[in-house]
Amino acid sequence: MSGSTPARPWSGITRTLLTIGAAVAFIGAVALIADTQPPGPDLPGDATRGGPQADVNPEAAEQAEQAEERQEAYEQAEEQGKVGQARPTGQAAAAPVAGWAGERPVDTVADDWEPAIATDPHAPYVYTLVTRYAGKPCNGNCPSPWMALNVSTDGGVTWNAGAPLCACKGSGQFDPIIEVVPNTGAV
Repeated sequence: MSGSTPARPWSGITRTLLTIGAAVAFIGAVALIADTQPPGPDLPGDATRGGPQADVNPEAAEQAEQAEERQEAYEQAEEQGKVGQARPTGQAAAAPVAGWAGERPVDTVADDWEPAIATDPHAPYVYTLVTRYAGKPCNGNCPSPWMALNVSTDGGVTWNAGAPLCACKGSGQFDPIIEVVPNTGAV
């Protein structure tokens, strides 16, 4: 074995220092190359990054001008006392439309959502269909939420208690849509 030296593995510190040195050299080379390149075309991101052509976005300039005009108009309206709502009361308040009794819930106990309404133009029938999140319409595997159908036979003055549109198996019924088929009376 004379004349040969045993190979020594690199130490962990030496490998770490060489890795860091290579990374620094790579980053420096990338930065040097980037500095020597000519500027690129006007890209959409240049304006948001404050690039060399940040002032060439006419749409952004137009939107800023419109926003400024709206702000000025709001300030003028505020100075003139025309901002906000002032609802009339007493005799100045408009009377409700003839036949309108106001809003009312379909069911005062149930948690109803998304009401749909339809009327029959040839009869006094009015229909509402709501998504009901209270209870189930039957025992067992019934939908929850479920669609509750309410019918008025006197133009909306009184209503039935409501019935499930379908007490069938299922996981839930949503987004009610109801209409009367023209000239048939069918819902």
